[in-house]
Amino acid sequence: MKKYTIIILIFSTSLFAQPSTNNTPFKAGEWLKFELHYGALTAGYSSLEVKHDTVSDLFLVEGKGWTVGMFKWFFKVEDNYTTYLNKETLLPEYFKRDVYEGGYTIKREIDFDRDLDSAKVFDLKYDKDTTIVITPNTGDMISSFYYARSFSADTLKVDDLLPFDVFMDGEIFKFALKFLGRETIDTKFGKIKCLKFSPRVQGGRVFKDDESVMLWVTDDRNKIPIRIQSALRVGSIKVDLDAFKGLKYPFRTHIELNK
Repeated sequence: MKKYTIIILIFSTSLFAQPSTNNTPFKAGEWLKFELHYGALTAGYSSLEVKHDTVSDLFLVEGKGWTVGMFKWFFKVEDNYTTYLNKETLLPEYFKRDVYEGGYTIKREIDFDRDLDSAKVFDLKYDKDTTIVITPNTGDMISSFYYARSFSADTLKVDDLLPFDVFMDGEIFKFALKFLGRETIDTKFGKIKCLKFSPRVQGGRVFKDDESVMLWVTDDRNKIPIRIQSALRVGSIKVDLDAFKGLKYPFRTHIELNK
């Protein structure tokens, strides 16, 4: 369960620093699907879909994750996430998490109060609630992905560390991305120009100096993850963009860019 959750965290907290929400790089109707590989085998899929909630006038984002094939039999995963994002700040106002991972279940909802810098956590499984102090720009596991995509990469330099906070299970996790440079990679869609990062968790006053996890993000106005790759003690995990629709800006390959 922990390994799968770490992949979700890395996936959902991808990108930059100092957001510019005046130019939101996504819109209602965007849908992304990712394929998770364990070695040469397909272990599962995940999807993210942006909708417009007409009642609250917020972005409603639904995230799902599930295992397939033999992995479904020995470690079944059925994850469901919902987050409601403020359209101006791209910060979450409400978050729901309902997951099943190998027999381990979580049913939790979080109500964010930005005026008081607090989050009230409702644990539906154990019928209890707690209130946690948060930092002003703290996001949840899914909202962080969309908040991060609004950041500008124009001034990034190699080895820059870009920190951000993610609230999960009653704790604030301090993450950072180390910018490793630009790289063109081969994908099922063709050659894609990407920004390359190494995610890490802050430990005390330093960041973990382990670059076994790599993240590639499209070097364009969409800023969507193309690939995440992680080396394990046995084998490796790779997450690739598998399908998409409803992007706000054109998705262009290296060949198209050079026509």
